[in-house]
Amino acid sequence: MIQAGRVGGWFSRRDSQILKEPVLRAFFDHAHGIQNILPEIYSKLESKNKSAEQSVHRLEIISFGDVAVRFNSRALELSDWQTREARDLFLFLLQSPPLTKEQIALVFWPDISPARLKMRFKINMYRIRKAIGQDAILFDDEHYRFNREINYYWDREKLDEIFAKLRYTTETSNRAKLLEQVIALVKGPYLANLYAEWIESERFRYQELYRDAMLELANIYLQDGRVQQSLTIARMILQFDPLLEGAHRLIIQAYATLHDPAGMTLQYRRYEQALDEELGLEPSSEISTLYEKLMAKI
Repeated sequence: MIQAGRVGGWFSRRDSQILKEPVLRAFFDHAHGIQNILPEIYSKLESKNKSAEQSVHRLEIISFGDVAVRFNSRALELSDWQTREARDLFLFLLQSPPLTKEQIALVFWPDISPARLKMRFKINMYRIRKAIGQDAILFDDEHYRFNREINYYWDREKLDEIFAKLRYTTETSNRAKLLEQVIALVKGPYLANLYAEWIESERFRYQELYRDAMLELANIYLQDGRVQQSLTIARMILQFDPLLEGAHRLIIQAYATLHDPAGMTLQYRRYEQALDEELGLEPSSEISTLYEKLMAKI
């Protein structure tokens, strides 16, 4: 049909008698129409190919729970980085704004001489670029930075996007969907198997955000009548924050909804015991009053 469109054009320019025949005229007109829409077809195909390429990320970084990095669909082992220090330096640059060599050295090698620093830094940059590509870390204006122009996925950036949406989402069902995405995304503490001072503040910040998200979702579930789901989320919170009063309060309320005074009492006593053993304190008047009020209704 493409060739017919070209031939039809040639016949038309020469006012050929062939085009006087109705059937042949219709055929060549149809071929000419196909020829005209080819640019649009090519454009759509190119767009689909680009989308397919982008769906397979060149670099994937999972930073909640045990760290995992995939490059060209292959999971990188520690041997690919050659040293743990090179991998950790990459993760540090990933979460940091552009930094000079001296600023990076203050975090990783504060006590070594300038000569040793130069060699140490050069070796680690070589190892990082060998592991994940030469263009992954850029050097601009005396500063080193992660190249965010490459095709990559980082679960922390995805999580930040969800939290940003939560700031302006007010409808309860929409908030619940976003909060469920948070729960699904966070597999554990931020950079769980890394131990360094530069991680601690971010790890604590995301732990607080995650805890608050879980607490809100458990509340939504309880208000929506999904009591067992609310209990599951509240118990998950207590696994990493056993003294959080809000989670204990939710569990007591959930058992009240189930008309289970034994469960209410058991949960209240557990909280009372945990407070006493850890801090030498008694439950607040708020949770005590709530417990007594709910018990009186059953």
